[in-house]
Amino acid sequence: LTRMLSAQGVNLRMLSNEIRHRRATEMLVRSVQPVSEIGYRLGYGSAAAFVTAFRKIAGVTPMAFRKEQS
Repeated sequence: LTRMLSAQGVNLRMLSNEIRHRRATEMLVRSVQPVSEIGYRLGYGSAAAFVTAFRKIAGVTPMAFRKEQS
């Protein structure tokens, strides 16, 4: 699996982060759960870790993303 992903220019961590980000965006749009709860449900150790990871990929905080979607 690792070799196959590597041939595609992807590694397991990148794939995992992409999946987590997709789930986060779905949860932010479809639910009213607090951002911290979404982060914990996705396996982040703290709300701050979730916000940092989300901002790194999306360029905005989870709250800003949620507001843009409404």
